[in-house]
Amino acid sequence: MHVGNLGLYPKVTNPDLDRIKSPTESQSQVGNIFNNLPANTNSDLTSAFQNVSLTNVQYASELSAFDIQRAAVDNLTGSYNNKLADLSSSEMDHATASFNTQQVAQSVQSINSAITNTKAIIGNYLNQISGSHSNINAINSSIMDIDKDLLVNESVVNNHKHHSKRMKSLETDYSSAFLAKNSLMNNLNSISTSMSNIDTQIAALNTPNATGLIPNESAMNQLIQQRQELEEKYAQITKELDKNDEIINQYDDSKTIVNSNDDKTIANLETKIADLHNKRQELIAQKRSEQSTLRDYRDKKNAANGELGAAHGLLNSLIIRQEIAENNEARALTKVHNRQEELKLIHGSLDNSFSVYQSKQTNVEKAEHKFNDSTEFLNLVTQKHKLDKK
Repeated sequence: MHVGNLGLYPKVTNPDLDRIKSPTESQSQVGNIFNNLPANTNSDLTSAFQNVSLTNVQYASELSAFDIQRAAVDNLTGSYNNKLADLSSSEMDHATASFNTQQVAQSVQSINSAITNTKAIIGNYLNQISGSHSNINAINSSIMDIDKDLLVNESVVNNHKHHSKRMKSLETDYSSAFLAKNSLMNNLNSISTSMSNIDTQIAALNTPNATGLIPNESAMNQLIQQRQELEEKYAQITKELDKNDEIINQYDDSKTIVNSNDDKTIANLETKIADLHNKRQELIAQKRSEQSTLRDYRDKKNAANGELGAAHGLLNSLIIRQEIAENNEARALTKVHNRQEELKLIHGSLDNSFSVYQSKQTNVEKAEHKFNDSTEFLNLVTQKHKLDKK
């Protein structure tokens, strides 16, 4: 038995460790002597016998005290071994709790890494989405520039074609109007002259002559009627002349516009317009492709956002589990410390009790030695007494 080492203690009642004879065995030896004593004894024999009785009582007393102390040591040994088993169980519980805490912590770390990676992926998708928006805006800007060029060039070509067509449609009317213009102007001049003459005649009729006669009313009315007819004819010719001038002006305007661009220029513009339309279709195709890419990135970002939300939910659950695991580990560690302190107390008591046990064991051995010596002395005195009687 090694007191002071942490480990299971063997009980002191182990036969392999017990060097003390039982009281029954020792007392049986004394009883045999008592049975063999002669009826008549001298003082030496009586003294020896009394000495045996005294050492026997001392031996029995020491043996009883030893047995009590041995039982106390055994009880403390049992308590110590039980407490050691409790400590071992507590350490196993703490190891299990620590392992669980590490497992949850690793899961938390893994989820945090996954969240970081997912955020990086979402950030990449956002960059891609921003890039797609920029590409689409650039394409839209290019399409708008093409539309502006098309508007200008198509306006020139369409205007040229429109006025070319109008010139052709006005050619006959233009010729007629141009030829009729001089005749109509001459007619207007003639009518103007006639109207002026009539005005002169009317004025003459309205002027009183020297004799003071009243103007001829019939002649006056006739002149007025003639002038009204001339006014109506003048207005009609003026209207025809305005119509002719409009035709001539329209033709001349169209001719000016048509002559501003020759056929080669118009052909080049038409080629440019065709190229612009082709380029516009290419840009529209690029825009559709970029919009498809944009939708794909948005779908991926939304899916990643869903994964991120699920990861955050799992992380919150794991954080709660981690707190529980850490609390369990802390309680288990506290329990281990408590068991260690309790074991130290029992260990100290056991050391002290075992020291007393060893002291009692020494006392028993001394008492046994004295008892054996007194027994041997009694045997010698008894034998001497028998020889003296012979």
